[in-house]
Amino acid sequence: MEIQIKRYFVTTKENLTIYALILAVFKPYFLPDGVISIFRVVFLGYVLLFLFLHRKLKYLINLSNPFAVMIIVSCVLNYFEKKLSIYNLNFGVLYALCAICMGAMIKYCLQKNTFLNLLHCLRKIFFIYFLISIMSMLIQERNTMEYAFGSKFMTSYIILLMTGLFYTQCLLTNHSKDKVKFYFIVLASFFALIYMETITGLISYLAFIMLCIFGKKILRLLSNPYFFVIAVISSLLILLTLSAILQIGGVQRIITGILHKDITLTDRMRYYSRALHVFNSGNIWFGAGYASSLLRNSIGLGSNIQNGLLQHVLSYGVLGGIAFIIICFRGLNIKCAKIPDESLGIIAVLYAFVLAAIVEVSYNHVFLLTLFLAYGMQQTVLKVENNQV
Repeated sequence: MEIQIKRYFVTTKENLTIYALILAVFKPYFLPDGVISIFRVVFLGYVLLFLFLHRKLKYLINLSNPFAVMIIVSCVLNYFEKKLSIYNLNFGVLYALCAICMGAMIKYCLQKNTFLNLLHCLRKIFFIYFLISIMSMLIQERNTMEYAFGSKFMTSYIILLMTGLFYTQCLLTNHSKDKVKFYFIVLASFFALIYMETITGLISYLAFIMLCIFGKKILRLLSNPYFFVIAVISSLLILLTLSAILQIGGVQRIITGILHKDITLTDRMRYYSRALHVFNSGNIWFGAGYASSLLRNSIGLGSNIQNGLLQHVLSYGVLGGIAFIIICFRGLNIKCAKIPDESLGIIAVLYAFVLAAIVEVSYNHVFLLTLFLAYGMQQTVLKVENNQV
């Protein structure tokens, strides 16, 4: 099925709201923490004001709610039990509110039939993010861990989503100029990822490209929400077998001889073993809260446990992990007659994040935005099938 791109009348205020939302969610890391909080509050306030003036606050009830509510509940409970600081409570609530606002704007654009314009705005702003990140790489030392909009891992995730958006544009239009842009983005992204020396980001990016080139039939199968949930859960369960895998001679030679990494995967295996202490010391159902001191003191590497789903379970409890899995299922649970090619690029990005989640915390805002876009893309196709667009 081909999606015909129509010229929608889109107000400048809508575009500005989209840009404000992205600036709130993916904030510049070179600002002090206090300024970042104000930064987020101002731009999220603008998004909420836009929804209020258009009488669309009801859109705050959306796909993100189960997980976002559990984040807030976890943070509030731990704060009143004096296990979480007011500082982390603030950041946790803002983190959840960002997810809710992303879901609300996706819902708004779907109802207004301007979802394709949303994709266009995201392509533009993430390309600008990419250029600024490249400039920050060039003016900083090569081995730095922080760039303009986060760590080298966060930067690689933004690059991955940006590439997925450009690939989606190729699928939508099939124009040669869009293909040239996509090839340029891929080439520039490879250079950036190699320069940052992020092995996880590079492997995930390669997996995305391979799926786009050779895996359309596989992607149609993987777009099934049950397969996706199994993949998300497997990104945690694979840790149970990772220790055994690392004892295989061939695997050790690849890690130490080719990738030049240590056999503990940069101490990741030690961090995983410390997760049990967090379970024993915290609330198993509601977790320890956003970036809690319990996680930092137990893990010894900030509050990053180096696994996507395990991070959510430790932070927001078993109920938080279940809520996350629920939104993953609902994000792809769209009853299309046939999964269209136009949505496969976004789905490929999702599975690249799942691959990265085995050894990194990639189930973050970039992942959530990608999930919401996959939902929106398939909803748009469903409207085309029903002749509503």
